[in-house]
Amino acid sequence: MSRGFLEVFSFFGFSRVRRATRKKKLGRGGKKLTFSPVSSFPKPEKNSQGPFCRAFPEARAWVAPQQWSWPINLPVQFFGIFPEGRLTEEAADPSSEAAVPWLREIDHKPFASSVGIGPYSEVAFYHKKSRTLLVTDAVVQVPRNAPLVVEEEALLEAGGPLPAAVAAFSAGPPGSPPPPPPPAAAAQRAALGWKRMALQILFFVPGDLGRPERSFNALAGRMIVSPVLRKLVFGNARSEALGWVDEICRDWPRFGRIVPCHFEAPIKAGPRELRAAFSFLEEEEGGGEGGRAAAAEASTSGRRKGSSEGDGSGGGLGALFGGLLSVVSRSSPIKVGGGAVPFDPADMRALDGLSGSLKTTGVLNK
Repeated sequence: MSRGFLEVFSFFGFSRVRRATRKKKLGRGGKKLTFSPVSSFPKPEKNSQGPFCRAFPEARAWVAPQQWSWPINLPVQFFGIFPEGRLTEEAADPSSEAAVPWLREIDHKPFASSVGIGPYSEVAFYHKKSRTLLVTDAVVQVPRNAPLVVEEEALLEAGGPLPAAVAAFSAGPPGSPPPPPPPAAAAQRAALGWKRMALQILFFVPGDLGRPERSFNALAGRMIVSPVLRKLVFGNARSEALGWVDEICRDWPRFGRIVPCHFEAPIKAGPRELRAAFSFLEEEEGGGEGGRAAAAEASTSGRRKGSSEGDGSGGGLGALFGGLLSVVSRSSPIKVGGGAVPFDPADMRALDGLSGSLKTTGVLNK
């Protein structure tokens, strides 16, 4: 960024970020580090941010609204984060005293909605010069090949024989023949391991880890909304979510790529593709003008309430899943690039059951 600013955007793994920043001598010689945690709930992110702030005391932390933790609602200061401000709508207003210092270069839009006993929040950023949209969990794209950061040993283990407990719950439909033995070649076993690993992250308990190719191929290389967010968050705050997406596409119509915090990035996509990924919101709102009308109302009322100052109430939905909230959706066909992503209901079985249990116990809104 100009004026010597660096924005460190919602990351995991403090040691890698520290090595990168010190290698480039950032934060020294008059340069300023600006640090922005985005999601309101994941402990892994907060656990990384505290050490980062201690290593770079000149960094100024900005946090998403309605921060909370579970099972005990602790202030962000407990994690070593002492925020200078919050990424609210007011902070995106250049005339406000609460405006973020990088507003000329990077704009932002907060989303916050109570989906149960605790809020879900996320902040989308727009880097104007590069026309890039940055998100945390809102959309993802699963690569066909394992990222380099995934260790080969972990891939080979995931591609080996399935543990009995896993096989019992993820061995295909009743009466299915036993899965084929794991490949002997290391490259093939690692490829199988990546397919299994990705599906487990996406669905917790996918339908058939013994034969993951069909489910994996239906998702790989497509930008979609995570099944966890689709089922447990956006599906319970449809009007607010659609209003947020509409504002992003209306106010930042020139973005041509999206950088999420998980899986593959950057993704070549613009407003049309983002709307397509979230098209299930319109379908479930009743579609057409009805869905848009609800979104318009949400964007002027519901979201504004959700992004107000303060830490919000305690709760446990987000922290219950932690980093696993960064995944892909196919609980109903979602139009992507003019087509529909097919889903296997067996892959969604665990999330459907979890959603029902959380609603019964009052963790999720009914």
